[in-house]
Amino acid sequence: MQSASRPSVLLAIEASNPVHGGGVALATLDPPGGPRILAREMLPADSPHVDTLMPAVAAACRSAGIRPFDLSRVAVSIGPGGYTSLRTSVTAARLIAASTGAACIAVPTSLAVIRRVDAAAHARSTVIVCLAWKRHDVWRQVFAPGALEPAGPGALVPVDRLIEEAAYAGALLVADHELVSQLRDRGLESARISHAAPVFDPVAVAEAAALITPVDPLHLHPLYPREPEAVSKWRSLGRAAPPPA
Repeated sequence: MQSASRPSVLLAIEASNPVHGGGVALATLDPPGGPRILAREMLPADSPHVDTLMPAVAAACRSAGIRPFDLSRVAVSIGPGGYTSLRTSVTAARLIAASTGAACIAVPTSLAVIRRVDAAAHARSTVIVCLAWKRHDVWRQVFAPGALEPAGPGALVPVDRLIEEAAYAGALLVADHELVSQLRDRGLESARISHAAPVFDPVAVAEAAALITPVDPLHLHPLYPREPEAVSKWRSLGRAAPPPA
């Protein structure tokens, strides 16, 4: 049970895109002006975080002097992102919430990423956050200039259409270097489209979570823009798809 003498404490988990690292953060929810960060532990890049996530949570709690039952909310970046890393982080959030009584907050990854886009660039441009790129398509979320809430629902679109949308809107693309490399081959530079790398920061997850209503842990699910390859292969064998994570 949370101590009455302590402020509400949020655990934020960002492990959605393991190639870029990520981390966990602890923050108090009570102060005006947004969460106050108590501790942060970063996760290594190029790892699905199966073995590193919970030790990072434990290290952050030790650093901040926080006990598990001091937690009032657990916020997790739900994707789109890596299949295994999302399953790991969402399952961890569910288990922590179930064992401590903390509420769960599902933070779409784009809502955290947009908070780390250069403020001046965002103020003058539409921003398109690109996640979960794979071969010929990419999941994208559009944000109007200066907005931290999306202009509409995210969608999986062909890469060629992404270039057309960005050129038409004069948008800043937030995309990783591998997608940018593919876009260059398809006319990114000739279309004069600016771009920036995404930043996956657990503190940004905490900031976004402050504005999101908690959900029942049983209703906390990863955001997958496409059917996982393992499920597609399972279907190709004529078997029913397994239940969602």
